[in-house]
Amino acid sequence: MVNEIVVCGDSFACGIGLPFSSCYEKSFGGLVSQHYKVPHTVYARSGCCNYVIYLQVKKVIEDYKHKNKPFVLVTTTHHSRFVFPSDHA
Repeated sequence: MVNEIVVCGDSFACGIGLPFSSCYEKSFGGLVSQHYKVPHTVYARSGCCNYVIYLQVKKVIEDYKHKNKPFVLVTTTHHSRFVFPSDHA
């Protein structure tokens, strides 16, 4: 049984391009959660690479270890997108 939708991914997963006031609700994860009438949590971040998406999935596993298991929707991005970590603010 689905009791929560969790979304990992890049800008498509968090509804970038949709009206800002309803981007999460009208994103594909928001529509799936509305269909099943369950909460919707977004770990997705605009502009991230596949490694960061992997880290999002890893974080979901940590966060939900002792909770109900969510249905996790994961989108990937283009393989050429890569984020370089930096110590500079």
